[in-house]
Amino acid sequence: TQDPEAEVEAAYLAYWEMAKRLSENPDPHDPELAERATGTNLDQVVDNLTTLQAQGRAIRFGRLYRHEVQSVELTGTTALVRDCSVDDAATINANTGRDVSASVTTALLEASLALEDGSWRVGSIQRLDAWNGVTECS
Repeated sequence: TQDPEAEVEAAYLAYWEMAKRLSENPDPHDPELAERATGTNLDQVVDNLTTLQAQGRAIRFGRLYRHEVQSVELTGTTALVRDCSVDDAATINANTGRDVSASVTTALLEASLALEDGSWRVGSIQRLDAWNGVTECS
């Protein structure tokens, strides 16, 4: 078995893979949502996907998009993850593929995860700081 910090990190990165997949083809009813997210974060993700779907929009990710876990703090059944994220996603018209809005931002994120039914789930994500373009988090 993996060490607990590695399990948290793997669950956190799997959350972002799911979020990326669902943003590219919005589906607020995807069953993986309840496996990877919980609480207010689950509600926010479902709301965002519902809005994208209703507006006929989707997200297209570029080659710069990434999440780099900087630290994992584990306390029993809760964990805090610090992540330096580069987001180069563009909101697009799902029918035409044309950009609606696009930007590149580097952000320092802090996510809380909870161990529920044997799985780590993302409960909240807070942006601690952000910078335009691609840079190092400080």
